[in-house]
Amino acid sequence: MEDFEEMKARKNSYRVDLAVRMLANKGYTPVVVGDKEVNFILNGHVIKYFPYRGWFQGKGLKAGRGIKNLIKQLDEF
Repeated sequence: MEDFEEMKARKNSYRVDLAVRMLANKGYTPVVVGDKEVNFILNGHVIKYFPYRGWFQGKGLKAGRGIKNLIKQLDEF
């Protein structure tokens, strides 16, 4: 049976891959930092997305949660 840490790692891997694909489809160049963070540049500023928690932050965006909310804010640019 899969323990919690294995499940967490598997889910995080999926979320990182999903975030990278979605950001790349929008024309950004995502960079995976470690296994817990995806960064990209927006108007010369680094935007950080933390896939496991769904949290994103960076200058020019209203901090929030969820890849869909991040993409929605990026569509406004």
